[in-house]
Amino acid sequence: MKSYNKRLKDGNDNIGHKYLFNIAPINISSGQAKKSCNRLIMDYPFILKKAWQGYDASKTIRDIEDISAMVSTNHVFKITFQDDDIVIAKLSHFGKYEYFKEDHRIIHSLCNNLLYPFENVLSKSLLKNNRVYIYRHRLGRQDAWVVFYNPTRIAERMPRRLDEHHIIKLGQQIGKFHKACSRVKNVLPKSSKTLIFMHFRNTSRKVKSNLDRRSSPKF
Repeated sequence: MKSYNKRLKDGNDNIGHKYLFNIAPINISSGQAKKSCNRLIMDYPFILKKAWQGYDASKTIRDIEDISAMVSTNHVFKITFQDDDIVIAKLSHFGKYEYFKEDHRIIHSLCNNLLYPFENVLSKSLLKNNRVYIYRHRLGRQDAWVVFYNPTRIAERMPRRLDEHHIIKLGQQIGKFHKACSRVKNVLPKSSKTLIFMHFRNTSRKVKSNLDRRSSPKF
């Protein structure tokens, strides 16, 4: 994990950038390369600070810690304030801003409409003026978006290595969760995309089929 505490204390937004995305070697001029690099390099701590200032400038950020799982194009950060409060920030710059905004408003509605025992599975987005707060960063050819969440409490973590009975139980719970999501689809905001609930339905069916073959309890 990376901590940007020292960088924030220095207050210097021109410190060497931490991230440069990998790009395949291509035959371009030095001028073209410079333009491409300027587009691809992003100063994440700077973007996160600007995003929070747009949300609540009265709270000062003390530390930013990269907690990304490195399994998607999203970058996830733990933000700690001077008063020890904590929020989670998700930053993305792949796809389209309109889809990012739409997805997170749907997710927030889903989060608030899921019933027991899944009402606390999804983290709740921070709201401003009764809407999910989404910050859009645009600088030159850069376009990135940030959303903030309250951390989700976890009573017990799963073992690092799962035994077969753990895997069966996990499959059962994922199937139940997908069914719970499908049951509230009629109260969610309309989406311009149609794959999400097809995915829920198909995944649930596959999980159930696999468990039936193992003669496990049905869900």
